[in-house]
Amino acid sequence: MLNIENTDTWSRVPGKIDVYRQDAGFLCAAAALQATDGTNAAHGLQTTTYALIKPDAFAFGKAEPALDYLLAHSFTVTSYHVLQLTEAQMLGLWRYQWNRATPARMTASLSIGLLGPSILVVLNGSHAAGDAPPAAPRLWSLKGSASAAGRSPDRLRSVLDVSGRYFGYVHVPDEPADVVRELAWLLGTPAMVNVIAGNRPGEYCEPALRTRMLAMQTRFGLPWTPHAVPPNSLAGERDAAASVVMNGYTELCSPEFAHAGCEARDEAWRRVAACAPLLQDNREGVRAIVESGDVTDPATLWRTMPRCTSVAG
Repeated sequence: MLNIENTDTWSRVPGKIDVYRQDAGFLCAAAALQATDGTNAAHGLQTTTYALIKPDAFAFGKAEPALDYLLAHSFTVTSYHVLQLTEAQMLGLWRYQWNRATPARMTASLSIGLLGPSILVVLNGSHAAGDAPPAAPRLWSLKGSASAAGRSPDRLRSVLDVSGRYFGYVHVPDEPADVVRELAWLLGTPAMVNVIAGNRPGEYCEPALRTRMLAMQTRFGLPWTPHAVPPNSLAGERDAAASVVMNGYTELCSPEFAHAGCEARDEAWRRVAACAPLLQDNREGVRAIVESGDVTDPATLWRTMPRCTSVAG
């Protein structure tokens, strides 16, 4: 029977479930999942994960290589959802990491999320080897560190040539608890329950997904890469670069931008790419509420770590 008190089923990162048990959204989502057929929900929690292929992946030609990587590592596509991310969704998704972020970093990341649609690809990982960890931490491990230094060349971030914080192309959840919380934010709780409790292996939607990806690549693709854009002429002026990004975000949120042409969208991408290297990422002395960035091998964490304990609520 699926139970929030069986914390090792949900997370192996110390303290995470204690934080999430104070999160009304997570508690509602977990309770809704627990209320479904127990066997299907428990099985789905272990075999389900997802990849959020973000607007920068379509802008810079990384969407299809990301999908190819996932399929090559024993994940199957069971469904997909085209989303236009909102500010509220993104703030909810990264609320436990962005508490330490500077406003400029958040604004740059929000800008990327608003510059086009994303595709949420639901994945089933039950075809992995029998001793493999659940689907979410296995994919978390395959994603690799955000830092290119020392990252294995076979990790997803290496394959996609991710070298900075802002253009990461794909987001994946870390653990089963994150799958539940994040899918509830992105799709709503009822859809999250249907996705997890009803997740079964299958590739029936892969051709349709590739067709949709190609259409989005054709519409939103850019003829340059973010690494090719020189830093803004404000080089060295961190506060000025932050102001440019934040003013640009206000423009992105205006009703007029929804009808802007390709030139305006191209200019918005160039603004973020040019200013991002100058921005201060984090506020000094502030730690993330949930910190998992120092976990170098999530798969090993799930295989070897003792069960986490949870503070009674």
